[in-house]
Amino acid sequence: MTSNLLGYIPKPSAYFTNIDVVRKLDVSTSGSSNFQNNIVNVKQFGAVGNGVTDDFTSIRAALDSITTGGTLYFPKGTYIMGSQLTIFNTTHGNISIIGEGMNVTIVKRPENAGTQRLFDINQMTGGTFADMTVDGNVVFDENETVIGFVNIKINQCSNYELRRIWSKNTNAGSNIYFETCTFSNAIECRADNSPLGLFFSSSDHCKMIGCHASNHHGDPGYGLQFKQQCTHCIVDSCSATDCNIGIIVGSGDTPDGENNTISNCVSNNYNISIPKTVMRGCVAYGTTTNSVRCEHSAEMDIEVTSYGAASGSSIIRADNVTDSVFKLTLGTDGLNFGVQLTAVSTGNTCIVTKNNHTTVRFPFLVSGGALDTNNRFYYPNFTDFSTDGVATFTNDAGAAPTSETITHQYGITPRPEQIKVVFTANPQDIWWISSITATQFTIQRASSNNTAAAFKWCID
Repeated sequence: MTSNLLGYIPKPSAYFTNIDVVRKLDVSTSGSSNFQNNIVNVKQFGAVGNGVTDDFTSIRAALDSITTGGTLYFPKGTYIMGSQLTIFNTTHGNISIIGEGMNVTIVKRPENAGTQRLFDINQMTGGTFADMTVDGNVVFDENETVIGFVNIKINQCSNYELRRIWSKNTNAGSNIYFETCTFSNAIECRADNSPLGLFFSSSDHCKMIGCHASNHHGDPGYGLQFKQQCTHCIVDSCSATDCNIGIIVGSGDTPDGENNTISNCVSNNYNISIPKTVMRGCVAYGTTTNSVRCEHSAEMDIEVTSYGAASGSSIIRADNVTDSVFKLTLGTDGLNFGVQLTAVSTGNTCIVTKNNHTTVRFPFLVSGGALDTNNRFYYPNFTDFSTDGVATFTNDAGAAPTSETITHQYGITPRPEQIKVVFTANPQDIWWISSITATQFTIQRASSNNTAAAFKWCID
């Protein structure tokens, strides 16, 4: 299952806005500048795009020819930029930057050169950056500690959109960074090989749709993130692989922002710490403790597949979470708990849809007090009894009915019909359940022979 997910990049939902691909336009590369529709081809100003020549001066000249808004067009080619291209609305108007497609138009830094950004876009009130690969051109080292750089920074913009941008290869920095933006989106973008992939900071009413992040490690090692008071933002149909945390809303353990939504996403790891976050139809997978960690959230709908989590760990940790559904598919390695809840969490349901573990014991672990009675878990059609739930009667034949007291961690008193018992030795024995409490129950047995009677149990 994991190998299939690694190649999965979801299709975006219908959030398309205002741009047709400029590569369809006939933009001349010879003669006088073509200012029809205010489209400026960088090759008209001397850019070569051969992957060797530093084209920054020519690209800068092309940009500076636009003063009241327009489109900076990069035909097919690989353009080296040895300096940062800074764009201000006050100088150039609203600027769109358009190439001919990912890995068709490539803009890259000279190899291992400096820490400047490639694109620094400021104060736009509209525009699109589309169809291009932006390459920081460094060998990613997760242990790098020098001051990093950002391939693309979108700063204080509204109604600005990135589409089909592949940003990759930065050290101690990020691929794409939106800061203090409103109604601005990243659509079908990709971010690879950096400490931080694609993230929004202090922004509102922004979206990531159909984006993918991979190979983000080091500090912090996040793939896709909304942080620092982002509100009313959406992550939809996105995926992340091979990251410390694939998708994160919030700032780790610090709750901030609210009214955000994650939907229809696939990730090796989630971390949701913003109040009032809604999460629907998402799948998490991986080998780490707490594949999903959610705090101060509501309306979670998460399916988690766990592989190789450490013994004694949980695959979901939920703090102050309410009215949520957790669906667990437990893999083949040992862990103790499916969902770890704080006692203040309420109204949650844990559903174990499949259990291949031999040592998983309890769907819920409660910290900070008894489990609220409004939290429930169940195993629909559950038949795989844990080897931890094994006990043996050793009384001799003819003795009075003996009992075996079982300690459980359900946290609330289960109904009698929820307790499932299967005898693995002497299945003809007569037995019944009594003394059911929130922490234990008793199995009593009347035996007509002198052999031991072993059994397995679980709570459905």
